[in-house]
Amino acid sequence: MALTLPVLADTPQFLDSSYSLRYAGFCRGYGVSMPYETDRNGHSGLDSDKVDIIYLRRYLTLNYPDKYDLLMDLIDCESGYNTNRCGDGGKSCGILQFQEETFNDFCKGRRESSEDQIRCASKMIDMGIGGTLQGWYNCFRIKNLSKK
Repeated sequence: MALTLPVLADTPQFLDSSYSLRYAGFCRGYGVSMPYETDRNGHSGLDSDKVDIIYLRRYLTLNYPDKYDLLMDLIDCESGYNTNRCGDGGKSCGILQFQEETFNDFCKGRRESSEDQIRCASKMIDMGIGGTLQGWYNCFRIKNLSKK
């Protein structure tokens, strides 16, 4: 018997545009969104080694609906959804491969936090620097993200 995942309309009413991954986990065994800090295995949806794609989709849909496709493609290109990936000789790390200097210049929070990286990426895209060398030039070019 296949598991049917709930659609967004089934999301509990307490989840609004300020929905934070710190306050909701995805309970994989039951296929429903529940107000837990982590899933039943004790893993956060965004800060485990490999991000829970369903968790990420829900988070982006609720918080960044206008940038959903762009952020999903960017995350796929930059880290393959691996929150522990580091590139550029260890200089670029995390789900969106932020370098420490760039993160400190544009972001608030912790560079190790996937939620903080996504929040900052959204801000940088709004500022028009997502596809520049300060942002994610290669992925914007490779995936043709400037049209999203």
